[in-house]
Amino acid sequence: MQKRIWEIEAMFRCPIIGFCLTVSEQKQIIKKTHQKIKKLSDFDIHEILVKAINDNSPLAKRVEKALDHKFKREIAEWGGCSPEEWQDIFDSHYDHENLGALIWISAAYIILQEDILVKLYGKIHTFSHNKFHQQQDILKNLSYVEKRYDGLQEKYLTVRNQLENERKERRILREENDIQKQKLITLSAEIEQLQESNHRKKVNYFDESLQKQIQKLEQKLKSQNEVIERLKVERNQLNQNFIGQNKLLENMQGEFDKILAAFKTDDSRCGQCDQYNLCERKVLIVGGICKLRTFYEQLVKQMGGKFEYHDGRLDNNNNALTNQIGRSDIVICPVDINSHAACLQVKQHCKKLSKPYFMLHNSGVSSVYKTLQELARAETN
Repeated sequence: MQKRIWEIEAMFRCPIIGFCLTVSEQKQIIKKTHQKIKKLSDFDIHEILVKAINDNSPLAKRVEKALDHKFKREIAEWGGCSPEEWQDIFDSHYDHENLGALIWISAAYIILQEDILVKLYGKIHTFSHNKFHQQQDILKNLSYVEKRYDGLQEKYLTVRNQLENERKERRILREENDIQKQKLITLSAEIEQLQESNHRKKVNYFDESLQKQIQKLEQKLKSQNEVIERLKVERNQLNQNFIGQNKLLENMQGEFDKILAAFKTDDSRCGQCDQYNLCERKVLIVGGICKLRTFYEQLVKQMGGKFEYHDGRLDNNNNALTNQIGRSDIVICPVDINSHAACLQVKQHCKKLSKPYFMLHNSGVSSVYKTLQELARAETN
């Protein structure tokens, strides 16, 4: 090591603690000194460690040891390079994944001139601002995709209802057509019988009347066949629209997955395991939009939780919802699309079992995601 941690430039001390160590890792370091951190905020912990590395202290040495252990692979690979080589390495590996190692090696292992150090510090400082704006853009995109999904879902339901109505109309027309055909057969048989009769006048009279009826029936049948053909054309068009809507929904699913994946940053992981912040806690969602169940489940699982769902319909059977609440760790209950009885049962049973529960005014994906994100942050802290 070229420098001890208390010997590095002052401008790097705050980034070393903030970028190189997660909040969980910072807490673990302080816990080993037998300090109580329960009432300390994340900022308090950050300040304690920044001040500690100003001097040759036991806490400073613990921080130094933790950083050397965390970045031992990068130190072995880059720690012995020259200042000229280091600038190229810094620029080529400058991203969120390697930033912590780059800061620690720049400050402690590479002897750099002051102007180079200031330049590297400027990149690090700018990175934090850019990261904030990127996350704001991602949130805007997520809201846009959710609105697009709602619009496409509404169009899909409209097309499906149209197809169902067309099927009913076609079935009615087929039934009426069969009836008219049967009538035509009956009338044709009657004509044959009348033609064989000796009462020619009567036969001629009925024949003329029947011919008129037949002509009317044939005209009606022709009209009905034209309607059927028109409905077939419309059905084909609706089927094509239906296929197009499904493709749009599949594309939106892919776009939705990409936006969710953008949130999987390193600081969202738990300090104790490879899972995301929820650490396999069971999350029960009661009510909401049933069509969004898949997206609810993706959010929970991708943040490291276990997913359960109840649609909010009790149907005189409260035991199912009660049992689900009992085996869940967290209950989320959107109230805009839900039954009053289900909302009331969630409140009463969660209070009885001292279960954390959240009554949401909006059942949209973004609203559920924000609640899960707050839970995840609370779990990490």
